[in-house]
Amino acid sequence: MMLKDSAFIQEKDAAFINKKHRDRKLPPVEPLYTQEDVDATLPLLEGAEYSTPFPVSEGIECRFEDAGHILGSAVVALTLRENSHSTRLVFTGDLGRPNLPILRDPARHAMVSFLILSGALPSLCAVCHVNSLEIRCVTKGEMILCLTR
Repeated sequence: MMLKDSAFIQEKDAAFINKKHRDRKLPPVEPLYTQEDVDATLPLLEGAEYSTPFPVSEGIECRFEDAGHILGSAVVALTLRENSHSTRLVFTGDLGRPNLPILRDPARHAMVSFLILSGALPSLCAVCHVNSLEIRCVTKGEMILCLTR
């Protein structure tokens, strides 16, 4: 539903810009994707339940966990296996706050090798404290990479 709505907005934005471009004799722009693109894409998608691992390819397993940010938002947790070595990579954009009336609390993650967070998170220290991780953090642009080993 959100993808189709986003496509509608893309189309309307492109139409608005193109109206301005016509007045200025500039070339038209195309929306990034259209509602027709969404209709063609949706049959290719498969749903995945929170906390249920699924294989991505040999040696890579993915699990989505609740980010507690907006309805349906998820943290991506990858387990990478090579021989007898296993590495856990967790990525999230925005995380929600606990104890909100409509949304579930963000999931906690243990045994994380690498944690990649959005730089928009208001308090990195609070997030790391909640997850009981001793980490070193490196900021790169809008992303924060946390090394937990």
